Amino acid sequence: MIHKRPFVRLLASAVVISTSTVPPALAGLGSDPPYQINGSGATLFVDFSRFAAATNDWIDCDGDGLWGFYDSDGDTILDATDQLAPTNPGNPNLYWIYQYRSVGSVEGFEEFVVWQTCSQLPEVVPSERGTLNTLDWAVTGVPNNAASSAGWGGACTDDTDGDGIPNASNTPVCPTQIDIANVDVPSLWAVRADGAPAWFRKPGQSGYGDNSEVSAGNPSQVGESNKLPSLTGPCGTALNTNFSNPDNLTIYDTGIAWSTVAAIANIGTDLWLDLNNNGIREAGEVGAIRHSDLQHGYVTGRRKNGENLAFNCRDVGSGTRNAHMNGLGIDPSWGVGDHVGRRINQDTLTRPGPNHQVNNCGGSSISESAVQNRRICVGYTGTVGPSRAFEDSRSGRYELVGILRDIDGDNNGSVDGTQIVRPTLESIVNNCDPNTGFLIGGIQTLVTVGNPRAMNLGRVTAFESGPGVFNVEAAKFVRNIEESIAAFQPTLPPDAFFMPGDLLATQFVLVAATNCLPKPGNPTDFEFNNDLNVDAQNYLLANNVYRVGGANEPKQWGEVDGTTSRPAGLVPRRRAPLAGSYLDGGDATNAGYRYYDGTTIQIIGTADGQALSRRNRVAGDFNNDGFRNINDIERLVDAHHLWSGAGTLLTKLNTFEAIQSTATTDRGSMTVDRLVVHISGDFNGDGEYDAEDIRYFNDGLGIDPATGELSRKASFVRADQRWQTLTGSVSGLYGALSKSTGTAYKAGDARGDVAGSVNGPTRGAEPRGHDGVINCADVNYVCANFISDWSDTTAAATKDLSCDMDGDLDVDFDDVRELVEQILDTQIGDVNLDGVINSADAAIVTANLGNAGCYCDGDVNGDGVVNDDDLRIVLCGQTLVGDANCDGSVNNFDIDPFVAGILDPLSPTPPSGYAPSADCWNRRLCWGDVSGDALFNNFDIDPFVACIISSPLPGESCP
Repeated sequence: MIHKRPFVRLLASAVVISTSTVPPALAGLGSDPPYQINGSGATLFVDFSRFAAATNDWIDCDGDGLWGFYDSDGDTILDATDQLAPTNPGNPNLYWIYQYRSVGSVEGFEEFVVWQTCSQLPEVVPSERGTLNTLDWAVTGVPNNAASSAGWGGACTDDTDGDGIPNASNTPVCPTQIDIANVDVPSLWAVRADGAPAWFRKPGQSGYGDNSEVSAGNPSQVGESNKLPSLTGPCGTALNTNFSNPDNLTIYDTGIAWSTVAAIANIGTDLWLDLNNNGIREAGEVGAIRHSDLQHGYVTGRRKNGENLAFNCRDVGSGTRNAHMNGLGIDPSWGVGDHVGRRINQDTLTRPGPNHQVNNCGGSSISESAVQNRRICVGYTGTVGPSRAFEDSRSGRYELVGILRDIDGDNNGSVDGTQIVRPTLESIVNNCDPNTGFLIGGIQTLVTVGNPRAMNLGRVTAFESGPGVFNVEAAKFVRNIEESIAAFQPTLPPDAFFMPGDLLATQFVLVAATNCLPKPGNPTDFEFNNDLNVDAQNYLLANNVYRVGGANEPKQWGEVDGTTSRPAGLVPRRRAPLAGSYLDGGDATNAGYRYYDGTTIQIIGTADGQALSRRNRVAGDFNNDGFRNINDIERLVDAHHLWSGAGTLLTKLNTFEAIQSTATTDRGSMTVDRLVVHISGDFNGDGEYDAEDIRYFNDGLGIDPATGELSRKASFVRADQRWQTLTGSVSGLYGALSKSTGTAYKAGDARGDVAGSVNGPTRGAEPRGHDGVINCADVNYVCANFISDWSDTTAAATKDLSCDMDGDLDVDFDDVRELVEQILDTQIGDVNLDGVINSADAAIVTANLGNAGCYCDGDVNGDGVVNDDDLRIVLCGQTLVGDANCDGSVNNFDIDPFVAGILDPLSPTPPSGYAPSADCWNRRLCWGDVSGDALFNNFDIDPFVACIISSPLPGESCP
C-alpha cells in the first residue's frame, strides 16, 4: 500500500555548501558520509537505479536544509536539486554510495535474506547489471568499466563478509551489507510455502513455490532448480512477517510502482486468434493468444492444440517471471516453458547455434534476446523503462502480444473477459475491466528488515509502529522515494530536477496511478485501489512518454517506429558452428546467413538491427501461402533434400524458390525479398536447417488447418511419403532407424522413436529422445506419459505430447497399441518386442507379478500393474474367449470343438473329436475359460452356451 502524506512540495532556502575532503571510496556504515546503501533484485526495474532522479533529496536526508527543487543562489529562481549520490567520487556533496545488483527480483530477495540472517554477501557478477550511483560496473553478466573509469577505482577483491572467499563481482566499491531487496512483486509472492506442489497454487498456500522439477537437457544443462526461496537463511536463522508482534527480523514492504509484464513474441510465431473462425487474419486478431493458452504453454511447453512453440522463461530467481506467472495464475515455480538448460547470464546461447537455449535466462535483456533470435519463440518482459518492451516494440526486436482473458481469475464462476487486450499505458492504468484492462504484473516493492515508516527521517516523521531499519540511510532511501510519490503534484520541474516520484510518474507507472490492484493472496483477482491518486493518474495519461501520442508510444504487432522497412522482424544473430560450416556456408569467419539476390551471394545477420524481408515473416511457411501448418511439410522435405544433396552453394541458394520482390517496403535490410531457408526453417535454434528441423515440425508444428490442432502422426507420414517420392526410399529422412522387431521401415514410423538417447527426452522442447532404435525404451516412455486430454493443463503438466502416436492429442493405451502393432508390427503380449510372443514374454510377466510397471515390464493392458490379467494376455495372445476352433470368430462352428475339449480338458494332446490344430488345443485355457475362473471345466459350459446364443461380433470374445 502507498501511504499518502499530508504535505505538498516545499521549496528550501538557499544554503552554500563548502568543499570538504574527498571521502574514501570504500565506505561502510561509519559515522561520516558517504554512507553505503546496497540493493539487490529486479532486472525489470534496473533502469530506475540508472537515473539521477532516483537519489535526488526530497526529505532532506543529509540534514543540510536542501531538498526538492530549490533556489541555490538567492535570485528566487528554482535552479538546483540536492543530489545525494553523484557519479564523481571526488564530489564534496557525496553523501550516498548506492549500489544495485540487478540479478532478478527473487534472487535478489534471496541475497537479501542470506545477508540479513547470516551476514553472507553475494560475491559474483550480477546477471543483468550492476550499478553504482547510476554508473554501470557490470552489464549482462560481463564486467563493465564505466564506474571504474569515473574514478571509483579497480574491482574490489576484499573478503568483506569474512567467509574466506574474495569478492569477484567486479564492483569498485566493496559492499558491506544488503539493505534492500527490490522485488517486482510483494514479498509474499517471492517466498516458498512447503507442501504439496501444483501449478495453480497461490502465494501463501501450502505447496506454493515448491515445484521440485529441475531443468532437462545435456549434462551441462540439467539440474536448474525451480523452487522459490524461503525466509530461512543457510545458517538456520529466519526472517518473519509477524506484524502483530514484530522483532528485529520482521520484513516490511514498500510499494513504489505498478510493474506490468507483457507477453512478447517473435513475429515469426504468427500468433493470431481466429475469433470469427473463418481462417482469415482480420484486424485485431493478429498477435494475440488466449490467457489459458499462455498458462498451458508455460506449464507444459506447448499450446493447448499441441503446437510446440518455444516458450522462453527467466530463471526462478526472476521477479519478472514471478509477476508474469502469478499474473497468469501460475505458481512461478511451475512456469518453466521448454525447461531446457541451467541459468545463463549472457545472451550468447540465446543466439542460434550450438547448445542454443531460451530458458532460465538470467536477465530481462537475455530473455528479450532469446525471443528476438528464435523465430518461433514466445516470452515476456517488463513494459516500461528505456530497455524494456515498449521501447523494443518500436524497433521491431519483437512484438507485444494481446491477451484474451478467458479464465475465471476472480473465482466468480464465469470467465473474466471476451476481448483481446493489448498492453498500452492506458490499458495498464485503466485496468478494472478485464475487457479493456491489462492485468498481468506486480507491485514493485522495496523490502527491508525493519519498518522505515516507523522512523523519524530527515524532515518526515514516523507514522507507523515497529522496529526500525538498522541502516538508517537505507531507510531514508526508501522513505525519500515513498514520500516524493505521496507528495506528487502534476506541475513538474524540468527533467533534470525530478524527484524520485516525478521519475516514476513519467518513466514508469505509479501504484497510486493505477485503478485496480491484485489481491495479495490471489494475483488474478483485482480490486479497486483505495489509494488512487487521480492527479497522478491524469498527469501520467497526459504526459508519460508511453501514452497514446507520446514520444515513445509502444507499437503493436507488426508495427515499427517511423518506417516500413522491418516487415518480418529482425535477423537472428547466429553463432559460429563448433567446427566446419553450416550447410549455407556460415562459419567461424562469418556466421551470417547466405542468400542470392540474382547477382551476388549476400550475407545477412552480421550486425544487430538488420531486418528480414517480408517472405520470411511466418517461420515455417515453406509453401508460401502465408500460414505455417501441415501443408508446408512437403516443401520442408524438398528443402532438406536440396540442401543435404550435391550441388554448389549458388545452385542451392537460387533453386528452392524465386525472388519475391525488390521493393524497399518488402526487403528489409536485404537486397531482395527472398526466403532464407536457414532462418525460416531453423525450428530448433541450432543455426542449421536439416532433418532435425523436420522432426521438430512433425512433432509440434504440423497443425491441421481443418481442426487447428496438431496432427503428429499424419505429419510424420507425409514427410516420409515426400522423401520416398524424391529418393525412391521411404526410409532415410532422419538417418538410420531400426526396430527391435526387425521389420521394415514404413512411412511415419519415426514418430515412435521418442526415447533412449544419451541425454533423454526434453518434454515441451525440441524432441531429443530419439536414438535411432524403436524398442522398449520408447514403449515404456509412452506408458509413463499417459495424458487423458492434452488441453487439460493439470493432466498435461510434466507430460510429453511427443508420445501421441495416433495423433488424437492424448496419450493412452491406444498409443501403446499403435506403437506395438502399427509401428513395430507385432502384437500386444510381445513384452520384449522381439516380434514373437513366447515363453520369454511370459517369464518377464511372471517375474514382475504384483509390481507397478509399464509395457515392457509386463503391464500389457496398461492398467499400471503387472498381474494375472497381463499373464493371460501374454499366454493367450490374440485368442478370443469362446473361439474353440481359433478362427477369429465366436459362433456355431465352435460348439463341436468346445464339447470335444470339455470331455477331456487335461489331455496334453488334442483329444479324439477335436479337429482344430494342436496349437489351438494348447491355448484351450484361453478359449475355454469362459467363466473366468482360470480353469477349463464344466463350469464353463453354461456361459459358453449363453455366448453362442447371442454370438459376439467377429473378432470379439465372449463377455
